[in-house]
Amino acid sequence: MKNILFLTGRYLPRPSPNGICVQNVIEAMSPDEYDVTCICYDDKQSADTKHVDVHKISRGLIQTLIYRTEGRQTGCCKLLRKILLILKKIKDVPFLLTWPWSDPIFTRKAYRKALRLHKVKKFDVIVAVHLPFSALIVGHKMKKKYPEIKYVPYLLDTLSGGMPFNTKLVPKKWMFKKKLKWECKLFANADTVVAMESSRKHHEQYNSENHFYDKITFLGIPLLKKSEVETACDVIGKTNMMFCGTAHYPMRNVPYFMSVLNVIKNDDIAFTLIGDCNCTQLFGNMKKDSVKVKHLPRVSHAEMERFYQRADILVNLGNKEAAVIPSKIFEYMSYGKPIISTYAIDNDACIPYLEKYPLSLLLDERETDLEEQAKRLESFIISTNDKHVDFEEIQSAFKHNRPETFVEEIL
Repeated sequence: MKNILFLTGRYLPRPSPNGICVQNVIEAMSPDEYDVTCICYDDKQSADTKHVDVHKISRGLIQTLIYRTEGRQTGCCKLLRKILLILKKIKDVPFLLTWPWSDPIFTRKAYRKALRLHKVKKFDVIVAVHLPFSALIVGHKMKKKYPEIKYVPYLLDTLSGGMPFNTKLVPKKWMFKKKLKWECKLFANADTVVAMESSRKHHEQYNSENHFYDKITFLGIPLLKKSEVETACDVIGKTNMMFCGTAHYPMRNVPYFMSVLNVIKNDDIAFTLIGDCNCTQLFGNMKKDSVKVKHLPRVSHAEMERFYQRADILVNLGNKEAAVIPSKIFEYMSYGKPIISTYAIDNDACIPYLEKYPLSLLLDERETDLEEQAKRLESFIISTNDKHVDFEEIQSAFKHNRPETFVEEIL
């Protein structure tokens, strides 16, 4: 029996995208072979977990109140949440010099918890999942104190190649160099570093001369698992396109996709955006004879899966970070349904994957001929009606995105 410790952020019952990946990996581990422990954020949600010993650590008063107001739609809660988010940003300012490390108190508490648990369980492997950044620090410190432990930084979110911190207080180049230095420090004593295939070129460019480069194993986001597919049922139209996740402009170019939809003169097509979005005012400006559009607030992952099952077509909105790949496209593929994805750069990390997927359409956000883009989209909708990709075909093409692959090759 191997004792495994996962260090991660939000876990069940409302996991972050990385928490969902951790959950998939744990589900792929036989309880007869692995004793699994998880240290994660205390988000004030009680988790009913089987075969996993979960320990939740508080992130402090401000973050606790943010969690408690999550999903509440009353005016007071919305106002309080806005104030709390502003306070959180102010609280993070003093940590710009140590960025991206901004939670030393949580890190200390998580490290102490890991030490206490190790005295009892004698961990064989520690998997430190980034994000959060604190997980890497705790994993690194545990390895220094107990060299016999196998330490595995799991870069589901790339560190140096990730999204820059949104501030004008310090130059982006300075922050990028800081992240490279952190990588050298925190991966120095790693046994294996697991990075995403989408970040391979980034690491080849910036880390090929570093001592830890030969330790990197490139895998995919472990979200490819067989999912139940229901017969599509009507949500707000006959053909239902759906996007689930955060859609804040300019990170996601929602206005462009809405402009394309507004050109299509077919009100039997519907688009539902589920999640946080900062440009919902666009939804009320659609032409009467164009695509029907609806916005729903953020839902739990379990609820999101039910929406995936009900959709006819799943939508991804691209970003401009070449080393960052949205995890949702692998969840989308698990359902074998048609996928539409936009992109804004030629080296978008999604493109190589979606070009291998039989039912996909890629729309370039730089194209100004909206009529032509609308024709392509409508033609794709018609041509893929009632079509489906068998899971056996998908898992054969995307082996590195199966959670079982992480277990087999790393643990």
